[in-house]
Amino acid sequence: MQGGQNLNMNENPKVSIIISSYNSIEALKECLAALQNQTYLVHEVIVVDAASTDGTTDILKNQFPWVNLLACKTRVGIGDAINQGINIATGDYIVFDLNCDDLVTPTWLERLVEVMEKHPEIGVVCGKRYYGTPTQYSGTPRLDSCGGRMLFGIAVPYGHKKTDGPSYESLKEVQYTAVAMTRREVLAKVGPLDEDFFIYGEDVDFSLRVRKAGYKVYVEPKALFWHQRSATVGEVSPTRLYYLSRSRVRLIMKHYGLLKRLLYITAYIIAGTFVYPTCYSYIGRQSPIPLLKAHYKGVLWNFWGSRNPAANLRQ
Repeated sequence: MQGGQNLNMNENPKVSIIISSYNSIEALKECLAALQNQTYLVHEVIVVDAASTDGTTDILKNQFPWVNLLACKTRVGIGDAINQGINIATGDYIVFDLNCDDLVTPTWLERLVEVMEKHPEIGVVCGKRYYGTPTQYSGTPRLDSCGGRMLFGIAVPYGHKKTDGPSYESLKEVQYTAVAMTRREVLAKVGPLDEDFFIYGEDVDFSLRVRKAGYKVYVEPKALFWHQRSATVGEVSPTRLYYLSRSRVRLIMKHYGLLKRLLYITAYIIAGTFVYPTCYSYIGRQSPIPLLKAHYKGVLWNFWGSRNPAANLRQ
């Protein structure tokens, strides 16, 4: 692809960037345009499209011919889509889960590669993610995340919706990241993404597995990018709440012992019954009933939900 100048290294590692898409062509075009302005030459960009109906495949072929497009015939989840991209990626480093509604700054990739080259003990690194778009702010932007930690089994991002400042300016070890850059050998050791995380949680799960395998997970605040958030499913929709509840319970079931599972899942069910429907219905000016149903449906999926991918599309 056409990019910026190469990083000044004797041998520049190749980087593959994987994006999953579904009916988000306008956001995707902005995302790809930002990738063309990187100061580090991108080896390849792989877009895995989950059977979009908005003309994504034709537009990409015509306007972004340098993109390696995998067009799925049926709808697939993000974990499945990313794994398909990983299977054909040829880079030394692989960046996955860059959202269609993410906008990277020109030095984003260069900063990430610098960290990985200097610190072989790091298995995953991510940048600092701002909330919204650059045009929304004339002053200091708000953070979407700067890495994150697990709190009672729930993934909690550092700095979410807080104003950026000195506390978020240093390279820092975290428990999980969003939009991971990882090494090919880490993927070989840890394995691919868990495809049961249909939309949310696959990045958190991967980070936790990387840590269990003995690698470190870091955030590099100098690698800046922006997140418009929920371009596909809506910020406060029942669909989003369904997948959040489903993924959060799955994370607890995968990464905690029996006692903590019981405590954390019970607490999440109770808190979710009151907090999420109330907040979402207020923000979205909608009835809380569909939100309550979505919350419980997502929780219960973990106990007797179908593992048939087609069943996900009926939610």
